[in-house]
Amino acid sequence: MASPKLNGTQQPVSNGIIAKQAVNQNGGHIGGALNGATQGGGDEERATHHNVVNGVAQDKMEEGTSDHPVNRLDGLPAEIRHLTQHFRPFHKVVHRSVQQTFNGYSDLLDQLSELTVAPSLTASNASYVKPQVNGAASGDQSPENLEKKDRILKFQQDQRALYIKFLVLHDWFQKSRGIDQVIEISMWMHDQRTHFAQAADFIGNMKRELAMWQVPNPDLQTAVEILSNGRASALSDLGYVPKKPLSSKEMLRTLEDINILLCTRLSLQDRVPEPLSKYSIHDGRVTFIVPHEFELDLSVADEDPTSQFYFIDFRYLFSQRSTFLSGRLHDDFASKVNDVLRGDGLLGCYNLLHDLALSHKLNSLRRQALDMVRKQWCESLRVNLINRTLVVQYWLNRPRPKSWIELGVKSGRRKNRRDRLRPAEPFLDLRWMPEKEENHEILVDFNASPLSIENMLCGAISRHSSIILERLYEKLLNFRLYAGGKHALELSISDAEPSDCSLHIQLTNSKHVTLSIEPITGSLILRPASSLSGRTEFELNRLQNPVDDGVQHISMLRCLVAEQEFTQHANIAGWKVVQTFRLSQRELRALFPSAVLRYVLIRQHSWQQNAMVAATFSMESDNWWLLYPGVQGSSGDPKALVPQRIPRVEWQEESKTNSTALLSQLKEYASGAITFKIAEQELKQKSLHFQSFALPQLQKHVPLPVMKVRYALTDEARTMRSLMSDAESKNEVHDDKKDDNPSWIQSTVCLGFCGFNKSTNSALLLAKGRTNASTDVLESLNSLVGSKFKINTKAGEFVMSFQVPIGISIVPELFTGLRNLDSLLSCLTIVKSFESVRIQSLSLSQIVIEYNPEAELTTSIDFPSSNSSVAIRLLPEGFNPHTRISHFIENLLADRKRRFTANLGGVLTMLSTTYPLLTLFDELEKLRNASDSAIESEASSSSTVRLHAIARSPTHYALQYFASSTYSSTMIARVEIFRHLRRDSPVWILRPAIEETFAYSRSSFINTALKQKLMDDVFNIRGAHGWLGLDTGALSPIDSPGPLVRKIDEVVRTWAKERLKDLLGESHGQEQQSSKDETRASASESAPIPNHSADSTSHHQQNQQHHQQHQQPQRPGTGGSNPTINGTIQGRPAANTQKPASQRQHSAKDIINLD
Repeated sequence: MASPKLNGTQQPVSNGIIAKQAVNQNGGHIGGALNGATQGGGDEERATHHNVVNGVAQDKMEEGTSDHPVNRLDGLPAEIRHLTQHFRPFHKVVHRSVQQTFNGYSDLLDQLSELTVAPSLTASNASYVKPQVNGAASGDQSPENLEKKDRILKFQQDQRALYIKFLVLHDWFQKSRGIDQVIEISMWMHDQRTHFAQAADFIGNMKRELAMWQVPNPDLQTAVEILSNGRASALSDLGYVPKKPLSSKEMLRTLEDINILLCTRLSLQDRVPEPLSKYSIHDGRVTFIVPHEFELDLSVADEDPTSQFYFIDFRYLFSQRSTFLSGRLHDDFASKVNDVLRGDGLLGCYNLLHDLALSHKLNSLRRQALDMVRKQWCESLRVNLINRTLVVQYWLNRPRPKSWIELGVKSGRRKNRRDRLRPAEPFLDLRWMPEKEENHEILVDFNASPLSIENMLCGAISRHSSIILERLYEKLLNFRLYAGGKHALELSISDAEPSDCSLHIQLTNSKHVTLSIEPITGSLILRPASSLSGRTEFELNRLQNPVDDGVQHISMLRCLVAEQEFTQHANIAGWKVVQTFRLSQRELRALFPSAVLRYVLIRQHSWQQNAMVAATFSMESDNWWLLYPGVQGSSGDPKALVPQRIPRVEWQEESKTNSTALLSQLKEYASGAITFKIAEQELKQKSLHFQSFALPQLQKHVPLPVMKVRYALTDEARTMRSLMSDAESKNEVHDDKKDDNPSWIQSTVCLGFCGFNKSTNSALLLAKGRTNASTDVLESLNSLVGSKFKINTKAGEFVMSFQVPIGISIVPELFTGLRNLDSLLSCLTIVKSFESVRIQSLSLSQIVIEYNPEAELTTSIDFPSSNSSVAIRLLPEGFNPHTRISHFIENLLADRKRRFTANLGGVLTMLSTTYPLLTLFDELEKLRNASDSAIESEASSSSTVRLHAIARSPTHYALQYFASSTYSSTMIARVEIFRHLRRDSPVWILRPAIEETFAYSRSSFINTALKQKLMDDVFNIRGAHGWLGLDTGALSPIDSPGPLVRKIDEVVRTWAKERLKDLLGESHGQEQQSSKDETRASASESAPIPNHSADSTSHHQQNQQHHQQHQQPQRPGTGGSNPTINGTIQGRPAANTQKPASQRQHSAKDIINLD
């Protein structure tokens, strides 16, 4: 039956043996055909081949000839292993290589298509190609084309080399037919030779082992002779008389004789070594007992005292003994001992058996150590036996120097000369080398029973662990946290059990950790396990020196646990942990002590960013700190922060609840303390006096102390405070107490913290002080001011409440409040000094004063603040005569060079003194309104005289008269009235306007006739007409300027009506300029009030110029006699040019002599 084929290849049969087949060009089995077929055989030749199973032809198996021996050489025996059993067919290798070549060529084409080649040469320029040496054209020599050619050539060369190898293999297969059979036969013959050699060795070993059990062949002839005759002729008979067997009594007597002989010999004759001094004699033998080592039984066989002892028995006395030798080995050992007894006596026997016992103990300990290595001490011990010295190294995996114990036999020789005379006796000893340093602290009793290497090793490890923990304990005791007993530190050591050695460390009030050393591996263990302790444990086990370097890691663990616990309690108590604000190491060392390892920054949600509480953790102590900005501090600059330690009392039973309660108590404590400390920093920066205090201990219900601040006005403010009003004011109130202390508030103000307002998220502070104001003033203030001030009128005390965010200084608001209170007291005092003035309402921002009850005139004044300037309103609006000078009043109140209260006093004085004059101006100007109505109704009739009253300043006014007609207007007279001191009393001075100034030159009257008329009717009159003539002017009392002004108005109007037509004719050339003057005068009179935020410095300079002008009248034409408003002359802009000196001189008769 033919075997199946696949792709023309013979397939293996079911038993796994490959059928033989010929190797031809179409591929075949590696190893060649086994039937000797010729090369190139076709299908017919391959069809004649027979399949072989187990070396038998397949066709013969089918014919039933499988039992016949195989006589042909076309197959192998079934027991021969085939060399070609696991080979692969050659044609499959070639087929797969062809597929790989095809795939590689396809990939190469794809790669070549990606390379862009420059356009080839056309037929027009092909003639210009440079020919090569061999006459062929160079073609396309571009780099891309060359690269393509290189790739194709390299691929073809690689494939060519591969197929050359296949060809060589194919040719070798054709020439090496039958080589595989030779190799398989050679392998089979080598196996047979090996089996023969092993069989010979087995037989030889068996023969040697049977020698011990060899029994001679039985002598049957001698046996038959003895059985039949009773004797054997081959055996000689010497004729000895057989000895009678001993009876029991004789045997007992013999043994007793031997006992007596042994006793006598050991007591009198033989010298017994000291180690064998303990013995007992019994049963015809002497038993020497060496404690903890062995027992030796000896006896004698002769009465001669010089005869030797003979070995009887030997026994070990320690528990790790093994069954002693028996049989032939026992006989050999007895022979050896008898030889030693014959030569060296008892001493030599003892030395031999003592060494044997020591060696046996050492081997027993070695066996125990090896057994430990195979069990729980695996990969943690290394056992070596070197020259009767057992070395056991422990803690193999630690990154520290090696540690081991040495168990060996010491010679026992003495070092000093005297002891050398004593015989040396070997003994077992232990040498302990912890981390390569010899330590003599371990004492091992090798006579103990049972003798255990594990106990010795545990003792060394226990002592080693104790040394490490003791050093750590001593290092930790150097820290104040444990040296002072605040935290517990407990050391437990043991000399026998390593697991009993531990170091109990208290990390916080509620967290503890136990440090121990694992006995087998030597790793340091921290219990209980946690993420922090696990990390620290990992770092400790990596250290070369766990004592010196381990303290740092334990310290860091303690600080990390304390930080974690503090953070948890802070979150429970409502604190916010500041994560974004981190300190560098340099900043940390600058703010806190150098021992600080960890810190936590917390704050309340309502606090400013520059206010925080820091908790620092170290091995010295755990502290809480206040962090607040220093001088020019900000939250982004850690160098500007100022730390202040918070003293606290540790509670006896501080648990989680108590810690949370303490942090809750810290909210108000830190809020007040930070507020006070920020205030101290600002007071120091401004060089203000205050009385600081030390922070009290943080505990339950302990308030913060009161900070005393000195409130005093600066020198500038004190100077301006003295200028309450003009010195000439007759309503000024003089108070000696007020002169000594310019402030109404006493210098010491107590500032206290009253808690934290949760609704406004701010600190509540109260300022308490005393005032020098009168009771009447305090009662008025208490009834008018709202709830921010509380005043005790009887005691003269006041209390002010403030609410400031945490991190903001209270100093500006405190001093603003004190200044406001001082201003209120000053305002009340000043207002009380005026009899006709009454306060309608009073608050911290506004005061409403009725300064003329008869006319029901009031003024509302808004106090200045940091955000707004002073503002004034005159009521009733539109009917108040002081509206004409309202902008001057506001500028005077806004003067920052004087205190507001001083300005207020001057304003009240001004309102009272100017009221008659301004009321008179309004009355006289009503005539102008009447004239305007008459002009409108009777336009074709006569003209009229119009008056314009212009305010140069609150104490300086200009009166201008114009002759008006339907088509023109002409100025006919200009006079001015101003206040002046005459014999320390204020008076009004009326005089003609100055004709020459720096800006212009203009006559005061339209002609000399009108001027002479005024001089005759007003200026030269000496009498009781209500004024006093001064030749070139007139004087009237401050409270009654009416007669003088009315007289001037009457004279001018009368004179103007009489000569109105002539005036209009004479002034026809000046008609256009006069109309412009009147228009300017009207505009100046009805000018709006300037902006409240105008610069007050220029207004103060104007007032000062007016005051100097009133103090000393100057000649007409001088620069200081012309009042200005904001640098311009009323009705004409100021010019920079000046008149020549010749034009600015006047005669002496123009000078007014007031005295």
